[in-house]
Amino acid sequence: MGALSSAGVMEDGSLWAWGRNQKGQLGDGSNVDKLIPKQIGTQTNWAKVSCGAEFMVALKNDGTIWSWGANEEGQLGLGSTTNVNTPTQIGISNQWIDISAGARHVLALNTNGVLFSWGSNGFGQLGDGTNIYKDIPGIVPNFTEWESITAGGGHSLSVRNQGTLMSWGYGIFWQLGNGLDNNLNLPAPIDVAAWFEMKAGYYHSVSLKYSGPQQANLWAWGFNNVGELGDGTTTRRDIPVQIGTDDSWIKLGCTIKSTYGIKADNSLWAWGLNTYGQLGDGTNLNISLPLKLTGDDWQSIGTSTVSEHMIASKLDGSLWAWGKNDYGQLGDGTTNDSNIPKLIFPCNLKIEDFNEKSITIFPNPGMDWIQISGIDDLQIQELNITDIKGKTIALTMENSNTINIQHLIPGLYFIHIKSNQQTLHSKFIKQ
Repeated sequence: MGALSSAGVMEDGSLWAWGRNQKGQLGDGSNVDKLIPKQIGTQTNWAKVSCGAEFMVALKNDGTIWSWGANEEGQLGLGSTTNVNTPTQIGISNQWIDISAGARHVLALNTNGVLFSWGSNGFGQLGDGTNIYKDIPGIVPNFTEWESITAGGGHSLSVRNQGTLMSWGYGIFWQLGNGLDNNLNLPAPIDVAAWFEMKAGYYHSVSLKYSGPQQANLWAWGFNNVGELGDGTTTRRDIPVQIGTDDSWIKLGCTIKSTYGIKADNSLWAWGLNTYGQLGDGTNLNISLPLKLTGDDWQSIGTSTVSEHMIASKLDGSLWAWGKNDYGQLGDGTTNDSNIPKLIFPCNLKIEDFNEKSITIFPNPGMDWIQISGIDDLQIQELNITDIKGKTIALTMENSNTINIQHLIPGLYFIHIKSNQQTLHSKFIKQ
């Protein structure tokens, strides 16, 4: 999730993006906003995407990293400050294992446990001992054996080996957790303990700390004027404070001033700022204690230090969104805010998992007509085309492998072919 846009990697490794595109941050080669998810290219080897204010950085399965979008402070890491509207590889290394985009800076970790950073550095968020921006990756000095990373609005968090929690960058709102309200341009330890799964908002930070085997408590620190720390107050905290006593937290997410968590029972909780309904509880009221949302089947939650909306997935692979939607960042085809989760993708389909017979659609993406190969020996009883919400768009009983799609609006569609032997499924993109 970016400030006004969203992106995600499907189970099949395809990359999708939607929402605001003024700086080319969707990566589709244009600067046109998209109200529904659009596949970016045709490659299926994407592993992770992280969104900044108006740019994105992504990791592929081959260990390379790519970036696109706004680049005024070198946050794309390409050696320039020129915007790019298609994914472009950063350097030539294929040894990257993790990435995290802040508002305008990026952290990246390689296979040797070495931490790199680039982009904006006015608060020292690159951790290189300076306040000068970098337009190519540079090593964060003095430490090695980094294990996990997260980039905030203007600060950075990381965990080193054996769970030591480190922070640096923007600290005016106590988000560094070191008891001070000043900036740091070099990493410094907050606490030597079993920390993991930390996330950063713009003015606050949260993290999990092991309290026993398969047990983890929630901790938070920083600004708290809308209850984003979740301790039942609006009092700022300059060092980590434990939030409640529950020890079953497993995942966290943050937006500008809102916080989210998933527990071991797959329940989803939210608290903090709720102006646009970004907590997903059906209201627009701020909440200073974790509030359980509907359902016990949540799998993952997004995080973006600059967003005021949320994207989350369920165990069945379906994708949901809620909150601010002025540029279509929810991906539901509208620009209307939502204070409850809305279904965006019905499931994270990986077609080869449930097709006994191989079928291919081409051209894909298509514009006017598509053809289906692999069905010549079938007696088709019904061919059904549905949109991403499962609504039937077209239904035919004709035994034909050529389909007219000129009437469809651009987007993702699914084809369901029923024959006397089996039912086959596939998907295609209408350009």
